[in-house]
Amino acid sequence: MSSTRDAVRAMCMAIEQYLDGVTEVVRAWPAAPATDSVAAKEAISTSRFVMMAASHAALSIEDGGDHLIGLTKLVVEPATATACFTCIRSMLESCAIGAWLVDPDTDPLKRQARVFAFKRSGILECRKFASCIADSAMEFEFDKKITLLEQEATAAGFSLTVPPDSKSGIGIKMPGATEMIRDVLGLDENYRLLSGIAHGHQWARQIMYKQASKIRPVVGPD
Repeated sequence: MSSTRDAVRAMCMAIEQYLDGVTEVVRAWPAAPATDSVAAKEAISTSRFVMMAASHAALSIEDGGDHLIGLTKLVVEPATATACFTCIRSMLESCAIGAWLVDPDTDPLKRQARVFAFKRSGILECRKFASCIADSAMEFEFDKKITLLEQEATAAGFSLTVPPDSKSGIGIKMPGATEMIRDVLGLDENYRLLSGIAHGHQWARQIMYKQASKIRPVVGPD
């Protein structure tokens, strides 16, 4: 048991050091993008949606860091048996969305389409929430937002090829969480297992605990 505690303590320290290092890099990074970088080239774009990708991605990745901090609090005594896994699941979702939006291998047109798809998906979820609480005025406002977004998309040259009630996106399909995590992070196997735990399936817990029991804790020198 003590070796497990030591391993958890070492993991938490490593996470804290990693986050501190990331913070230092971000603070030292110049406000303007590096010359000839993808960001610098796209900064001159006339579309606000291209640059909007960076702001959406920054928030998503920051959320990922927040989940990572949360993980360090969930694995120490009194440790949680399930919440730590659902925390990791949420972290994967946030980071995958952020990385998907600012993928350097994506051209400006496709990046713009991804922002349209992401925003449309979010507004549709807002409309569903309004419907759940029976707020017809709020639902009407979100309907208007969807219409305005679709008008901007068509003005930018994107076709509306999805059903009105679909969250697939505008001009590009909005990937589901598993698909995105597979394509962006290559961790769909992990995500499916974590999702099984989040949804209360005992088979997922059994597999996770069985795998964890095979891992021999490795603790570095003090």
